[in-house]
Amino acid sequence: MGYCGIHDWLKTRYGLAKKCEQCGSEKNVQWAKIKGVPYKRRRENFWELCQQCHLDYDDTSIGSRPTWNKGKPWPKTTREKISIGTKLGMKKVGYNVKL
Repeated sequence: MGYCGIHDWLKTRYGLAKKCEQCGSEKNVQWAKIKGVPYKRRRENFWELCQQCHLDYDDTSIGSRPTWNKGKPWPKTTREKISIGTKLGMKKVGYNVKL
């Protein structure tokens, strides 16, 4: 079972995530997989986190911008479309990009 299947199951079985189990926020709450446990249809493998706590938990940000690909390389077509300004910004935060 993959990411979409598990999240569809969570939403069908338990509804949308409602309240962050970390900070108590009720805005932008998401289902988040607990680190170190497999992707399986088990409620105890997930917790409800607001977007900010989810980003902090996953530690997937570069500066103040989130990175949703979590370190996966971008396809060549995407890399070719990135502007020089973005490339300079990426280089500044540590990415090895050609200008």
